[in-house]
Amino acid sequence: MTSEVVTARSLTLHGNWRLWMMASLLGSVTIRKSNMRTATIILALLCGLFSGAAAADDPSSWGVRCGGPFQLCGYIDRNTELPRIDKRYEAARPFHNGLASVLVEGRWGYIDRSGDLVIQPIYTEAASFYGELAEVRVNGTSGIIDRRGRTIIRPQFKRIIPLARDVFIAVPLGSSARSEGLFGIDAEPAKLSGIEGAGLYHRRRGWLTAPDLQFIAFDPTRGLIWAGRRNDDREDVWGLMRADGSWQVTPRYSYVQWLSGGRAIVRSLPDRTAPPAERQASVLSGAVDGDGKLVVPMERRWLGYWRAGYGLAHRTGRASGLEDPTGEPNAGIVNLDGTLLAGRYFDAVDISEDGLLPRGRLGDVWYSIDQSGRLLPDQLEGTTLLNCPDGPSFIRRGARVEVRGPNGRSAGTYEPGHLQQRECPGPFSLQRAGRWFVVMPDGRILGGERGFDNLYGFVGDSAAVQLDGKWGIIDRQGRFTVSPRFDQLSSTGTGVFRVEGAYPQWIDAMGRAVPEPQPANPGLVCEGGLTLFQANGRWGMRDGTGRAVIQPKHRVLTCFSGGGAWAVSPGAREWCPIGSDGKRRRAFRCLREVYPVTGSHQRPERFDDDPFENSVLWNLAMLDYLAGTRPHAPRWISAGRAMGSDLVIGGLPQPERVDAVGGRQEAVRRFAPYAVGVMGLVALVIAKRHRSRTANSARSTGA
Repeated sequence: MTSEVVTARSLTLHGNWRLWMMASLLGSVTIRKSNMRTATIILALLCGLFSGAAAADDPSSWGVRCGGPFQLCGYIDRNTELPRIDKRYEAARPFHNGLASVLVEGRWGYIDRSGDLVIQPIYTEAASFYGELAEVRVNGTSGIIDRRGRTIIRPQFKRIIPLARDVFIAVPLGSSARSEGLFGIDAEPAKLSGIEGAGLYHRRRGWLTAPDLQFIAFDPTRGLIWAGRRNDDREDVWGLMRADGSWQVTPRYSYVQWLSGGRAIVRSLPDRTAPPAERQASVLSGAVDGDGKLVVPMERRWLGYWRAGYGLAHRTGRASGLEDPTGEPNAGIVNLDGTLLAGRYFDAVDISEDGLLPRGRLGDVWYSIDQSGRLLPDQLEGTTLLNCPDGPSFIRRGARVEVRGPNGRSAGTYEPGHLQQRECPGPFSLQRAGRWFVVMPDGRILGGERGFDNLYGFVGDSAAVQLDGKWGIIDRQGRFTVSPRFDQLSSTGTGVFRVEGAYPQWIDAMGRAVPEPQPANPGLVCEGGLTLFQANGRWGMRDGTGRAVIQPKHRVLTCFSGGGAWAVSPGAREWCPIGSDGKRRRAFRCLREVYPVTGSHQRPERFDDDPFENSVLWNLAMLDYLAGTRPHAPRWISAGRAMGSDLVIGGLPQPERVDAVGGRQEAVRRFAPYAVGVMGLVALVIAKRHRSRTANSARSTGA
């Protein structure tokens, strides 16, 4: 056996460029050819370590994480949960193309992967860089900057979004059309949707089209975009537009989607010659390719997403659910040319992106389907759906799951329901023949032979179940602690149950009458650990050591959110934001009213006719309740009037500016990721009132 010496240089002759690079980094390396396999493995592992480190340093894999005493934001590695940039920004957005927009002292700028500001925070809004350009706003007007912070197009539009080289989607200033789109200013180009009253604008030539169009993304990498106008029948008609403003496909569709998997779904216009009641039924679906050419004919009643080279079709045109009132199979898998895979519809289908064949179910039997349309034995048959350590496991058996105990013994088959959405250890609620059963963490199955009519999930050691039309309560052994005797019984999620009726009452798991449960009082501890305290009639804030972080000199004070808290100083007639140093935040304007949270169509309980004074007294009442000196929290009451514009709910607003939507001065109601900690008790109060009137949603999920 030869023992030829292989040097780092000779590795290049074998085509091992990665190994050569690693060997060069390691210095003088000699490898005997007899040990080449071992050396290759070792060096490959080292390559993997280096590439893993490179992946960890890729900021596109980082996520925003907010918290801490002052509720600031930083970045973590989503894969390892390790911090990458400390929490020091008032708000932050994900990294794109190596930069991320962050809020500092009420203004947006951009940081690099080290957390250093590379574009100074001077903007009232700043979108992400999805290329070399980004949209920014100054006092309600949008412009474009490059990665060096240079102004490419001065702020002069209501919106301006990069589309192609020197071409932008723009909305004129003063337009009343909806311009934020479905995903706001930071929407990625591939998901642009809902932009109205816009046109194409060239950096040097000006407007390429009239600003009277709607836009939906198609393929931003090629400068193609769906553009639509409303016709005389008030129907939106869509065509495919090039970046120069000319039509790739003239307007002809009533509905369009962005390109995905090589296809984009389109739908025809309704037949205007048909009777009004039948016009919607005349709408058919097809799909276009990357050039806008119709390659899936307009003959399907409904087409949905396109994934892994296949589309989803519904035979009846019913987009919600796959059940057909006639009982006929309703779900189909569509090939790229529009033909049905296997030439038929199924009761259900599954199109996966993990390399498995598409699947179709007929009755209780699942099949895998190859490209020729042949029905094959299901690739997932007999595989584990969920396996709980030292507990039950669930095995796929056609349209059902087989339940096995910790000893591997089968306990029968059941309908899976929401099993895939649940996590170990359980309990799990499953159905069989319309009856409900509970699989416990130790593998026992509650419900006996018959099962239950209905049930709520376990909360602690008890659950409400219905048997023979009456509700009772069982323990974890399946024994009734309260016999089935109530017409209506619901779980509050606290171990207390509400007995419905003209005069509702509450019972515990043993059936004993108890008072109506009240939401837990978190006290005066804010999210992040700071605690509100009162001294000599004034409010301040201290940390876990008892040190006063905010001196007790304010008439009323809220918890921190996004690096700021709201405070009213003695003698003041407005709420002003303060920072972690207790000083006034000059980047934000003061406001007349501040409330921690509100329900829809609700107004705060009235303590005073003056709106400012009422907001102060309402918040003081909440602080008194949290301190235990007031028996009830202040209320929110159903209201017909709208709140004033000079009001904030939750976190700090953006700095004073002309509002980009309505053109009037107002504070943007920006909900911070961790809004107003302790004051969120109001939300619990509202939720409790709703819960007392509605059933617990855990019924079908076994939560």
